[in-house]
Amino acid sequence: MTSRRYCAAYDGLSDRRQEAREAAELLLLRGHLLSRDDRVLLQMVFDRGGTFAQISRLTGLSATTVSRRFHRILKKLMARELVALLAETKQPDPLEISIARAYFVQGLSQQDISKKLGISAYRVRLTIRGIRRLVYQNTIRRAKQ
Repeated sequence: MTSRRYCAAYDGLSDRRQEAREAAELLLLRGHLLSRDDRVLLQMVFDRGGTFAQISRLTGLSATTVSRRFHRILKKLMARELVALLAETKQPDPLEISIARAYFVQGLSQQDISKKLGISAYRVRLTIRGIRRLVYQNTIRRAKQ
């Protein structure tokens, strides 16, 4: 009787580990949207399995700072707007991806994005509004299901 419970618990554990691996791979695939420093931190944790204490010794930062930076990176990569844009059935325009990266991941203002990309602030505002509309439509679609 106990062996059955153990096996069932073990199967559940392996499923969770598999889901965690898949989530880590997805985040690493989105790593190209990050700055170089953030991408390296993400790789140190997921690829090399480094702990925050180990990474803090390598970087000279405190473990708390490394932890906060890591969780901030995860939050940015899992932003609803970014997920909706990347999951869109049609291939997003490279300009849309650049604007989404600058706004939702890097946290730049719309004015700074327009200067950086050499486009009008109006174009930036329309693109961000379109991405948010996409998130809203996806939310409504899921609620109806």
